[in-house]
Amino acid sequence: MKSEFILRTNDIRENFYGQTYTRGQSYYQKARVQEFDIYIENTNTTIIRSEVKGTRAYQQKIDLIRHNDNLNIEGYCTCPVGYNCKHVVAVLFKVASQNIPKEKEDIADRWLKQFMKVHKKTPLLELETAQEAFLIIRLFRKSDNDFEFCKAKILKNGSLSKGVSISLENMMYYHNLDYQYPYLTEEDKELISQLSNTATSGSSGYRGEHKFKDEYGAWILKKLVQSAKCYLKDSTTPLRYVSETKKLTFEWIEDEGKHHLVSNLQENEELIANTIPALCMNIETNTLYEVDTNYAKEELECMFNAPVMSNDEMTKVTQKIVETLPDASFPLPQSFEIEEVSVKPRPTFVSLC
Repeated sequence: MKSEFILRTNDIRENFYGQTYTRGQSYYQKARVQEFDIYIENTNTTIIRSEVKGTRAYQQKIDLIRHNDNLNIEGYCTCPVGYNCKHVVAVLFKVASQNIPKEKEDIADRWLKQFMKVHKKTPLLELETAQEAFLIIRLFRKSDNDFEFCKAKILKNGSLSKGVSISLENMMYYHNLDYQYPYLTEEDKELISQLSNTATSGSSGYRGEHKFKDEYGAWILKKLVQSAKCYLKDSTTPLRYVSETKKLTFEWIEDEGKHHLVSNLQENEELIANTIPALCMNIETNTLYEVDTNYAKEELECMFNAPVMSNDEMTKVTQKIVETLPDASFPLPQSFEIEEVSVKPRPTFVSLC
């Protein structure tokens, strides 16, 4: 006899909010969920294994743990976000529309599926030419640094190899020693020296975390892209800088009595909010461009993390902001109106005797 398994839309809404929720819902509506299996572990725990088509195919393992009437969702994904991302939300919407579980996860069956998938998608062997290696810089592949150095080559088929990752600390410290990295050009050495200035507070020029921040972060990121040595994540095409500017806006979207604050960023766009000005990357066109926004980076973080609000909460928050911060760039919900009152002064006689 199969255990009862029901996933409700409210369960998803209570665990996710903001752009993660709305983008995940959009992924589901666009049929990005390629496949999924549901397994009942016990009366309280259900496991979902799935695959979603994003920039590439990403795999998810989602644990649903029910405590009385509450459902905790722990979703892990192979995408750069890694945890409770939009891909996880898309799978949950797909599952909620069907709710067809298996009795228990078959470990052997899962392994067989993975084995067949790997062999089906095995890429061609990277046969390297005798061409000398060269430096490329990959962006946003790891959480601790915004970039990493890779030693790459051109393959016999003319494509770029993924490259071998090089210790950032070693490269920062030894890049001027020709015997250590003989393939570095003078331009490479200059870029590496300038990248050492991206070390975060408390880090030295070659130790600790490196992030693109403030005016310097925007400047060096543009310079990297213009060098044609800069690649987004695992792309084989250099990132390009274009002179266009995107106007970033926010609006409240109402769904079944709940208000979600969403931006006009497209699914293929990723915001770099820590730089001044803010920058945006388009994953599909492989381009980088500036963002025009009225919000400082701290405000942007707050906007993207806005919780889902009920009608009463929305009214209360909006009234408070309008009353106390009248000049703030706050997007008003469509159902909220400000009544302009015109007051005409009336002459009054005051006796000074």
